[in-house]
Amino acid sequence: MIMANQPPDMEDIVKMYRGLAILQTLHREVSQSSNEEVMRAWLDELKMGGTREQIRMELERLASLGLIQTELRGHKGNTMVFWLREAGLDYLESRSAIEGLPKIGPDTSIF
Repeated sequence: MIMANQPPDMEDIVKMYRGLAILQTLHREVSQSSNEEVMRAWLDELKMGGTREQIRMELERLASLGLIQTELRGHKGNTMVFWLREAGLDYLESRSAIEGLPKIGPDTSIF
C-alpha cells in the first residue's frame, strides 16, 4: 500500500499499471468486456501477469472503485467476467482521477 511521503514499492507500481492495463484493454474491446482467463493471458503478454488470485483481487479492487462490473459465469459459475462502467470510461478519458491508479495523460498507455 502506498503511504504518504513514501515512494511506492514495486508491488504497488505493478498493481497500479495492471489496473490501467485492464481498463485500457476493456476500452479497446468492441463489447468492453472480457473474462479473467483471457485477461490473465493478455497481462502475461504485457509482462504484468499474475496468479488467478492476484488477477481476481485486482478485478475486485476495480469493481469496488466502481470502474468495472463483475459477475461469475460459466458452467460451474467459476469464471469471472467483467465489463467497463461509465466511471471507468470517465477515468480513461481524463474526466476523473482514481487513487491507486496512474494519472491519465496524453502519453499514458500500456500499448
